[in-house]
Amino acid sequence: MARRHFVGLDGLKGIALIAIVLYHCDQRVLHGGFLGVDVFFTISGFLIFSSLLRRIDAGEGMGLGEYCLKRLRRIYPALFALVPITVTLAWFVNRDMLVGIRDQIITV
Repeated sequence: MARRHFVGLDGLKGIALIAIVLYHCDQRVLHGGFLGVDVFFTISGFLIFSSLLRRIDAGEGMGLGEYCLKRLRRIYPALFALVPITVTLAWFVNRDMLVGIRDQIITV
């Protein structure tokens, strides 16, 4: 099954990402930057639904367990790489950011 790439959404994802980063750096720079998260989730939902429709049209379908396993395989390797890097950077930059880090990692 061929994957379809929506080129126009790359630009929207980029703008949403920049808005989120600017908002986190200084909320006065971009007051509505938090809306980038909504845009990102909307695009993600559209892409996931499109992928599911393609599978259904091809007669394959996908169960919830298979979907969750596929997501875990895709997301968790990056998560396991980035958490130690982020914690290390926070240790050197601002240790106050590490308050409650154990609880935050456990929820992941």
